[in-house]
Amino acid sequence: MLRALLFSGCGLRAGVGADLAWPAEGGLDDAVELLVPVPFDALYPHYLCAKLDAALGETERYAGEQARYNSILAELSAWLRRRAKRSLRFSSVSERR
Repeated sequence: MLRALLFSGCGLRAGVGADLAWPAEGGLDDAVELLVPVPFDALYPHYLCAKLDAALGETERYAGEQARYNSILAELSAWLRRRAKRSLRFSSVSERR
């Protein structure tokens, strides 16, 4: 990694955190399903962009990306609540029988 090349003689800990290279075998496959389902998976890039903009001091861009992220997250939360209510309703009906 670039950091290892530039700071190899400084006594920094190598292979820790972001300096640790992703393993060639056993890494995250493209087929791995992420936690957020497909209709709401657009929140991932907005979250990352918001964090990058915040780190770079781009406050207006950060606010826009964070607002988009929060909007998608609110939609996801509402969808999960509706889904949970539906599953509870069906389970209570089946228990009565």
